[in-house]
Amino acid sequence: MFWLQKKSVGYSCFNSMVQGILYSLTKANMASFVGRTVKLILLLLFLTTTCDAKTYVRITNDFSGGMNLTFHCKSADDDLGVKVLLPQQYYEFSFKPTLIGRTDFYCSFQWIGSFKWFDVYVDGRDYCHECWWSIKSSGNGPCRLNFKTGQYDDCLPWNKN
Repeated sequence: MFWLQKKSVGYSCFNSMVQGILYSLTKANMASFVGRTVKLILLLLFLTTTCDAKTYVRITNDFSGGMNLTFHCKSADDDLGVKVLLPQQYYEFSFKPTLIGRTDFYCSFQWIGSFKWFDVYVDGRDYCHECWWSIKSSGNGPCRLNFKTGQYDDCLPWNKN
């Protein structure tokens, strides 16, 4: 079933269900306004229960040399506060992507001699149910865990200041 697939949670679930119900509502054999209204209410109930999956974001300090990683993550609605990770520690948070609008989480990262920004979850870019990021002092940006390979090989550049 398409709404249970790991990469199709959120926008894809909502989009597919709305397209299906709109098609059904416009069919000629749907006789009454009451019938259409009941079907629309059932759709909304279904969407709020089925497409209500959480997304998990994990940030891991993969610095070599024993450096701490300080970071601060926010969305338009939530401020997760400033966190400090020791080497090889991780921090994980979860949220429910919005059905209407966008869900984006961005973080500032700071370590000795560096200050960077990165969007750890962007609606429309990230279709992951578990978005796990490795932060290293080397490289051009954070790398996301590729669950198919088991490696952090999906690397994206730091945001431009």
